[in-house]
Amino acid sequence: MRTYAGRKNKRIASETGNSISAWLPIVVSIVVCALLSVYPLGSVLANMRPMFLFVVTVFWVLHRPWLVGIWFALFTGLLSDLLLDTQVGQQAISSVLSIFVLQLMSASSKQIADIQAWFLASVSIAVYSLVLLLLQIPEGQVVLWRSGLPMITGILIWPLIVLLLKRH
Repeated sequence: MRTYAGRKNKRIASETGNSISAWLPIVVSIVVCALLSVYPLGSVLANMRPMFLFVVTVFWVLHRPWLVGIWFALFTGLLSDLLLDTQVGQQAISSVLSIFVLQLMSASSKQIADIQAWFLASVSIAVYSLVLLLLQIPEGQVVLWRSGLPMITGILIWPLIVLLLKRH
């Protein structure tokens, strides 16, 4: 589960400013995911590559909502557009809409268990994939099985992302 309300309030108070300790793990994880997003792979593995930047964005929105939100999703979406050579704005719009849905779903929860976070992340990743698919239909870039594989691998790597980043 997320931290208890008392510990959470103290943690929020210590991390709400522009302190380096609050932003360092976020920035490092985004840089690592940007590198993983463009690392050369064979054609089969490249089609299965998860949406690393978006999955990490979902993690930070769920675990540090007082620091990151819609603007952060816009930034990481634009970064994905630039790194993956898609039309500028496609991944940004997908990211913003998905994070908006995620924030709506998690707004009433003060504490989120790990299984609930996985469910919320899965829904958010599915919304992201669906919006991206709908945006790519007019261009004729859509291959359904290639659109579904990154969604599935993104959902499957969620526990690994949580394991690696939850300590920070």
